[in-house]
Amino acid sequence: MIPRRGFTISVASRKRITLKARLMSLSVELKEWRDISEPSAKLEKHNSQIRRLTAQLAACRDRIAEEIGALDDAGVLGKAREMEDKVLEVHRLWGYFRARFESRLVPWHADYLCAADELAWACYSPVQNRAVMQGFDLAAVKEPPLVYLTGGWSPLLLTRGEAFVVEREATLRLVTPPAFYQLTRRLPVPLIGVPWSQLSQAFDATMIGHEVGHAVEDDFGLTDDVKRALTGSVPDETRKAAWECWEREVFADWFGCLATGPAYVGTLLDLIAGDLAEILREKLPFNNKWGRYPTTLLRARLNLAFLDALDFKPEADALRESWPEPDAEHPMQQFEPDLGAIAGALLALKHDVLGGARLPEVLWFSRAHHEAAVGLAKEFWRPFALNVESDPARVLLAAGRLAFHSDPAQFVDKSIQKKVVDAVCAHIPAGIRAATPDNPERNEADRARGASLFAGLGTTAVESDQ
Repeated sequence: MIPRRGFTISVASRKRITLKARLMSLSVELKEWRDISEPSAKLEKHNSQIRRLTAQLAACRDRIAEEIGALDDAGVLGKAREMEDKVLEVHRLWGYFRARFESRLVPWHADYLCAADELAWACYSPVQNRAVMQGFDLAAVKEPPLVYLTGGWSPLLLTRGEAFVVEREATLRLVTPPAFYQLTRRLPVPLIGVPWSQLSQAFDATMIGHEVGHAVEDDFGLTDDVKRALTGSVPDETRKAAWECWEREVFADWFGCLATGPAYVGTLLDLIAGDLAEILREKLPFNNKWGRYPTTLLRARLNLAFLDALDFKPEADALRESWPEPDAEHPMQQFEPDLGAIAGALLALKHDVLGGARLPEVLWFSRAHHEAAVGLAKEFWRPFALNVESDPARVLLAAGRLAFHSDPAQFVDKSIQKKVVDAVCAHIPAGIRAATPDNPERNEADRARGASLFAGLGTTAVESDQ
């Protein structure tokens, strides 16, 4: 409306209205995404993820609104740019997740991501359910992991903080990339990145189980338990130090074996295979650092030891025959006696957060699961439906790996990829997927975390609250 002659709106008033309009853009954005995740809407499977993310960001938005409302005219003029930057930083926080949800609206991405999400949830939810049954703090419960596409050559979990790249405009001054990463860690959805190339390679999807293992360790505080098991099973102090450095990747491999059994190990061995002469020369520590992973040969043999411990020795022996196994000693030979001991220690390890249960009592790829996967691997070549009664995502994607392993050329030539993905998607029940029902305790915690996000917007270094 054009103002009446003689009536002037002050610059401060216009600035105030502009700031409120900027903030309203965030409200509209969050509402639209909540609407598209309602039951029967396109993103219903992501309802709880979107609702909790937007709830925390909405609480952050409300604190910005309070700050704007408390400013006098001089304050509005002095802090307008800072307030606009805070609004944009909340948009940027949401945008990091929004891009992951948007990819599910692309038809040629949607089915693979749907199947990958289902596998991640099938691996994560048994542990979460047991922990909640044992009294795990509901306010700390996270939503199902969200799989997204990335340029990395293998899957990764965002909580590791590697290759973390965000939009960084030169005009943004409030939050540095490391601090921005810490802010995203406070949000209640684990992010699992998989290579873009896996859109046509479902036979590698079992590696998602490894990344879920990282999320499980972080979200349920299993690190101390696992470190005690590793160091307690190794008598030599030098080797103890090495295994303690490798603990996260060792546990994630163990979890991958529990998720999809021999199919996981077959995928891993193909992934890490390389020139045998180079593998045999690998020696740690390098530059006085043990690194995150054991050497390639030790990692391969450790995972085969995991299969032995899980009663898959025939399958482990078959994989040993198909993978280059040198007869001669190697530079890490002194670690060989640790492999079986570590496998046994993890098999026996009990976790208080799981009510004293062993992890294989909570998540297990049993002999029956594997035999079902072996049978289904033969059915992908045939033109009829694939029916799975138990753990369909884990069994079907394991079967896809086994089908590829037995005849990779035919797997690619006959487009078995699509049949695997279609079969997984066909077994997903309708309705929303949620960690736990809404409850006042968690809702209040989400509002408090939203306020914490607000407090972090004006800093260049943010402390993690996990």
